[in-house]
Amino acid sequence: MMKGIVNGRLVPASAVPVEPAGTIGVFETLRLQSGRPVFFAEHARRYAAGCDYFGLRGAPETKVLREAATELVRSNGLVDGVLRWSAWMDELNIAGWSMQAGPPRPHMLKRDFSATIAASALPAAGPEAPYKHLGRVAWRDQLTAARAAGFDEVLLGDQQGRLVEGAVSNVFLVQGGGLLTPALDCWPLPGITRAKVLALAGELCLTVEERTLDCVAAHGADEIFVTNALIGLRPVVRLDDRFLPAPGPVTARLQQAWQRTYGWA
Repeated sequence: MMKGIVNGRLVPASAVPVEPAGTIGVFETLRLQSGRPVFFAEHARRYAAGCDYFGLRGAPETKVLREAATELVRSNGLVDGVLRWSAWMDELNIAGWSMQAGPPRPHMLKRDFSATIAASALPAAGPEAPYKHLGRVAWRDQLTAARAAGFDEVLLGDQQGRLVEGAVSNVFLVQGGGLLTPALDCWPLPGITRAKVLALAGELCLTVEERTLDCVAAHGADEIFVTNALIGLRPVVRLDDRFLPAPGPVTARLQQAWQRTYGWA
């Protein structure tokens, strides 16, 4: 029987509650590789910053999370898969937290993704944008709709028509051999994998521009790829009705560099 953790206690996975709707909280989702959470320290730092921002004073600290992750992976006998934790404050100002671990998700096994664009889909962003918070309802709703239409991911624009990010990913365009990605002042989540890919691009001497992009730019890109903590980087083979190389030459170079550096594709 699979296990989960609720407020520090090991329980059956079926007893792990869904985060209370409409509450303030943060979450992190990590890849498990060879029984270890990938980029745990980076995820823990972002989580701690989110707890500080939202005032989640009862949330567990990094040491507690690491011990819980070790226990949960061991109890479930997992080698590869997904680890997720969340912390929240309910309407009665009672703090809670949970952690779950499970097998790889289906999209982690795909070589490339199909995507659609939803322009003007995101609400106005603000200083909460750098954190993975439980209020990302618009992102979840757009992803649900995109997957119902047969796509793996949806690229989201804001009310000003700027390209921001994918529902569960950061987005990179390749144009003329260089990389383009939305600047952080356009309020994409500052993804941990995004930062790793930017560093690899520098090592490969690729031109990188972090700037304002509109959604039309994606349709004119030579290559597109998306990044997150579960997939690393995956090429987009189809954007709406347009097909792209997957991977194209620049994306392939970055994937090879990722494999050399981190040991997984």
